[in-house]
Amino acid sequence: MNRIFLLAASAVFFFACAAALIGEECFYYLPVNDLEITGGELPGVSDALPRADRGGRTFRTNQERFLKPYAVGGQGEEIYIASSAGGRTWNCREAFNTNLQRLFIAIRTTSDRRPSGKLYLPEPDFSGLLVLDFAVPRDVTGSDDARDDFLKAKETHYGTLVRLAFPGSPWFRHQRDEAVRTGASEPRPVRAAGIRENELQRTFGLFTGGRAISENIQVDRELRVLDDSAALTVPVDSIEGITISAIDWGEAAARKDVKKDALAHSIPYDQHAVFFPSFASLVEVIDETRERGTPVLRLMEQRSEDARTLERYEKQLCLPLDEFARILGPTLISSVAMTGSDPYLRTGSDVAVLFETVKTAFLKTALTARYSALLSEDRSVEMVTGSAADGSRYVGVVSPRREICSYLASRGSQVVVSNSLYQLNRVLAAACGRVGSLADLGEYTFFRYRYPLGDRDESALLIVSDDTIRRWCGPRWRIAASRRTRAAAALSSLQARYFEEIESGNVKAGRLYGPQSIPGLDDLRIDRYGVYSRKYGTLAFLTPIAELVVGKASEAEENAYAVFRDSYQRRWRQFFDPIAARFAVKPDRIDLDLSVMPLIGASDYREFMEITGNAAIPSDGGDRHAESGLHFIMSIDKDSAPMRQASSFASSMVPGLEAKPLRWMGEWVSLYADEGSFWDGVTKSRAAGGRNEVEEFLEENAWNIPVALHIDVANPFFMTGFLTALRAYIDQTAPGMLHWETRKHGELQYVRVTPSEAALAEMDDELRGMAIHYAALPDALIVSLDEGVVGRAIDRRIAKVKSADEEGGKDEADRRADRGWLGRSVAVDARQSALAIIEAYFHDDITALLERRSWSNIMILNEWRRRFAAADAVVFHETFWKTRLVCPGNGEYVWNERYQTMESTVFGFPGCSSRAASAPGPFQGITAAGFGLTFEHGGLRARASIERTPDAEE
Repeated sequence: MNRIFLLAASAVFFFACAAALIGEECFYYLPVNDLEITGGELPGVSDALPRADRGGRTFRTNQERFLKPYAVGGQGEEIYIASSAGGRTWNCREAFNTNLQRLFIAIRTTSDRRPSGKLYLPEPDFSGLLVLDFAVPRDVTGSDDARDDFLKAKETHYGTLVRLAFPGSPWFRHQRDEAVRTGASEPRPVRAAGIRENELQRTFGLFTGGRAISENIQVDRELRVLDDSAALTVPVDSIEGITISAIDWGEAAARKDVKKDALAHSIPYDQHAVFFPSFASLVEVIDETRERGTPVLRLMEQRSEDARTLERYEKQLCLPLDEFARILGPTLISSVAMTGSDPYLRTGSDVAVLFETVKTAFLKTALTARYSALLSEDRSVEMVTGSAADGSRYVGVVSPRREICSYLASRGSQVVVSNSLYQLNRVLAAACGRVGSLADLGEYTFFRYRYPLGDRDESALLIVSDDTIRRWCGPRWRIAASRRTRAAAALSSLQARYFEEIESGNVKAGRLYGPQSIPGLDDLRIDRYGVYSRKYGTLAFLTPIAELVVGKASEAEENAYAVFRDSYQRRWRQFFDPIAARFAVKPDRIDLDLSVMPLIGASDYREFMEITGNAAIPSDGGDRHAESGLHFIMSIDKDSAPMRQASSFASSMVPGLEAKPLRWMGEWVSLYADEGSFWDGVTKSRAAGGRNEVEEFLEENAWNIPVALHIDVANPFFMTGFLTALRAYIDQTAPGMLHWETRKHGELQYVRVTPSEAALAEMDDELRGMAIHYAALPDALIVSLDEGVVGRAIDRRIAKVKSADEEGGKDEADRRADRGWLGRSVAVDARQSALAIIEAYFHDDITALLERRSWSNIMILNEWRRRFAAADAVVFHETFWKTRLVCPGNGEYVWNERYQTMESTVFGFPGCSSRAASAPGPFQGITAAGFGLTFEHGGLRARASIERTPDAEE
């Protein structure tokens, strides 16, 4: 009996000790070279550098950022790879063995078995990943000394992800901070890496006017509040706001012949508005945004994620665009308008949708029926009623976290639905005349005169008034926006801190204590849905700025606003004014017509504006023709400062020229590229070897490129003098080096300039084919490397003189040319062939950009899959962080079991880049595109037209 008792006691003691050992954390930190490799094989010793030319420069950039060694434990171990060189664990400019010798592995485990798992290292030539099975050697034991090294490795790992500003930053920041808090190290400041635009992004932004909007509004410029703890002692009303004068619209405001939108009388004067002339146009725009999209716009996005903004507001307002709405809407609704106090739709904004209807009672009944159905479906939703600003009654439905928040009211033939009582009252106050309306503003009249109501091409008109921008840039708005942004950061941080409890469902609902320095953030709560603030809202929907009460500011906030205001106002020269944009969405094209008046003084458009001056491109200028695949034209003001400087420089360089050597020039200069077999060579080179092959082809065939410079001539006599003096100067400077040959094409002559025999003897082989051709015509100077281009230009000149351009003999390209350029200062016209060449040349850059954004999402998806065993990491992320991570190549994210990582079905993952041909190009489905800029009244009018195949799948 005693023996049995002793055995039982021993067993209990043994298992108790084992349980204690199993539950106790154990740390390891050792060189990767000291691991026991149990599967796979390390490459032989080699100091050879990785192939520098593999995939080109863009490939190397992505590999440097993403292709890092990593390890996955076989028994749930937490593992990080560290380097004695600091934060960079692998340098793709150094040899494999050099990198390997610096690697350390940091492991935390609670198992009594020795750690093991899989180790993934970049191949020596960066062609992929080595997969190795490893185990910690038996003679290596865990120790407390390794704990600090482990925490430092963890801090470095997550600090790098924070610096790179990948999606999931709140979680990465929390993990980094946890490593700092539990370790002995001091937190190191981490600065997010800046996001740079590539050349294609920058050019697109300039020619579509997107650059002008961001320059004028600057809603993304947050106040830099340096001291969050300062007391609120400064009345916000005492802080000086924007003082720049507004434009005096004068006669424009007094026009009586301008037809106005019926709903404009209900839009407050200091709010932006979007007008839809019919319910059908609203559906067109929404469907275009939701279903088709424009691939080129994907290049403009900084992250590849979808906040489901449209769907969120449809659900919140109880206005789903379902089949019932599509059928009923056109019969009840004449026109639609949308308005709000701010542009922060993605994070949370007060919005109102206004309907002009012929059956007010019927429409209200249909909308309240949705409310009733929702009440029966969701018990957390409550019905609310009350009196609005105009004395009418409203009815609404609201849920605790404002996932549902919809208020309904009517006035006359108008029905209003809003997600904010503040906004509902503002609209109704404007409708009854208690608040000024948009229809009363001079800029509204001006824009409606420029974009007439009833134009059959109009799908939507956006107007942002002077008072709207002035309010957005005012002290109350900027300070409130700053507080809300800081509150959102605090919510994200706390959501990450309590995420494991929230995800497991074991969270204890109650009050939290966050940063007390943010005014009003002392009401934080947590429940099974996550962290929220009664004042600032949730990560899914932050309280609209208009609803935040900001009576006093701290001195730090006052100073931060003063810095913003002074910097902002220095960019303006005289006036400060509004923005409007008209959209046309059709099956075969999308048109944009944008007006920004005026531009800021330091605008990126300033150089264009200085050169073009008061000159204008005539509608028939530029020699537009059917063979031109890409055509650029710009007006030239000879009296502008840049042209005067160019003229003075030419006079100083060529002594024989007159005082005003460029006075022969007309009002524009054009550059165009003709279609032909040359571009087929570019496409074939791209297919054969990527960017490097294309650049090599261009170098070898540069003297055959079918591009021409076409300069408008105002005075052929002065042009002749200019060319004669220039030729004499060249012959005097380099005597006998050039051969000038006059040739004839049809009835007109041109000149071919080639190296002389003496010059050829001294030239490299690639320069021997050099030839420049120019034709000095009475109204044009044409210069090209391709003789055929000059010949065709002469043929067009002869045909023009003979008046052989009857309408019936024109093809589609000629008819498009007759419609004129989209801009009077700068314009570009591109056909499908040219877009294909641009896409081919920039293919590596475009693919690398999309690949980079796709891979950026993988980092946080791996966290959810590995740490929380999320079967669908994308859905898991969206559930808790209210943003869906999407592959920019229209692919899906799936789990790769071999490499223990998420991957894109289009772009693969770091270490196994597929660079699949299925990735859509930015110009997919586009058959032609035109862009134009017109500088007027110190401002900008930008027009764009994108023609497409009606049934093209984006």
